[in-house]
Amino acid sequence: MGKVMWKTLICVLIVALFCVPNVILVSTGTGAREQYTHYEVDDAMLVQEDRKDDTRDILQYYLENRQGGLLGLFFRIVRDLLTRFEGIPGDDELDQSQEQADDYYKIYGDHWFAQSFTPQKDRITRFQIQVGKHRGLISGVPGYTMETRGRCVDIPLLWFKVEIRGSLHGPPLFIDVLPVLEVPWRQQWIEFDCPDIDYRLNPTYYIVVYATGGDSKNYYKWSCGGGDPYSGGIAYSSSNGGRSWNARADDDFCFRVFGADIERNPPDGVVERWAVMFDINPGPGGNIGFVKDCLVHHGWEEDHIKMLFEATYDDVQSAISWINSMDLDQDDIFLLCSNTHGNYGCIDLADQGLYYRELDSWLDNCSANIFYSISACHSGSALPILGQKGRIIMSACSADETGFTAWLLVFLYDAFAKKDCDLNNDGWVSAEEAFPFAKEWTEEYNEIWNPEHPIHPQMYDDYPGELLITQV
Repeated sequence: MGKVMWKTLICVLIVALFCVPNVILVSTGTGAREQYTHYEVDDAMLVQEDRKDDTRDILQYYLENRQGGLLGLFFRIVRDLLTRFEGIPGDDELDQSQEQADDYYKIYGDHWFAQSFTPQKDRITRFQIQVGKHRGLISGVPGYTMETRGRCVDIPLLWFKVEIRGSLHGPPLFIDVLPVLEVPWRQQWIEFDCPDIDYRLNPTYYIVVYATGGDSKNYYKWSCGGGDPYSGGIAYSSSNGGRSWNARADDDFCFRVFGADIERNPPDGVVERWAVMFDINPGPGGNIGFVKDCLVHHGWEEDHIKMLFEATYDDVQSAISWINSMDLDQDDIFLLCSNTHGNYGCIDLADQGLYYRELDSWLDNCSANIFYSISACHSGSALPILGQKGRIIMSACSADETGFTAWLLVFLYDAFAKKDCDLNNDGWVSAEEAFPFAKEWTEEYNEIWNPEHPIHPQMYDDYPGELLITQV
């Protein structure tokens, strides 16, 4: 390639960098990439805070980090452009937003902020917030602390962090970290392309932002609107690093949340019932053998039931793929039952663990209503992960409990075989009718046989009405 062609291509790339659209796109997992060094500088190197455009910020970063020479600079510019355009919208749409920007709050140190929102879609696919930063540029690092001429110059403004949470004090469902140079000077919309988050029952979610370092002169800015412009949520502030929160009822931060509905096959008026049950113990029979007998004697077709003993990861994945191949619809019922060991966030199979988040992704491909009973220690940790519309999830214990969890399996399917558990006398025992009986007897038997480790069965129910399991 001739010199003219090279120069032309480089010029086009630099122009493209200046022409990046007003929404800066950040792909999943970006951030936390660069470490900054500590330089001695003269006061003349301080750059004033009133910057017109963050593009010079980026170019200076590239020019001061010339590893690889001109070719290295070329590839770093290409990489940045690809990163910025990576999150172009797909098959989703705007769900919730607040775009009135009258003022901003300063984000630094222990000064954290959050905005709650109430989604209407089934899942979140991506979100945007309007943020900027405040401070001059010191050798490529805005607001970096150092000593010069015997005095201290401010506190460093380093990482910008953003999370999606299911509660203000809960663990993050999504987190991303940006270095200071990836945040613009003026407030702009920055987009975060996150893994799909399925909304749960009674959904209220929170965008939480905070920073590493900074002070009252070096901070990030999150735009907000006054007069309570968003009725679906509230702005919050914390001055102690998120340990406690104060509502700011008159303000709402600027955000956009995009989402999509989970596509499910429409009902056809015919209810089919299918089941997969698996145990890490050898067969035949055992606890899940008794479960199969209960179902077959109470209205289920035997060839619609698959049993797995000494179940492996591949066994379970294959069985659920078998269910998904049946092209079930919203009338149908998929019953899943497991008897295994468990840890927080996963069950233990014969060869390895299966995380509930991965299982959830498999179940998302099924249009049927799903009933899953989990006999495993720490199984309560599955409820916030697996729970969504059209599902009932029962666990033998709470997230932090261990014990004789197989008792849930025994008493739950005992309830499904009892006419006395048909509380509304409609000829069917529903999941909702069976649970109180199973919970009571599971707790009592575990107290007798394992009093040092009490367990308390849990249920997540986001099925409208009652999910009819067995005919009695």
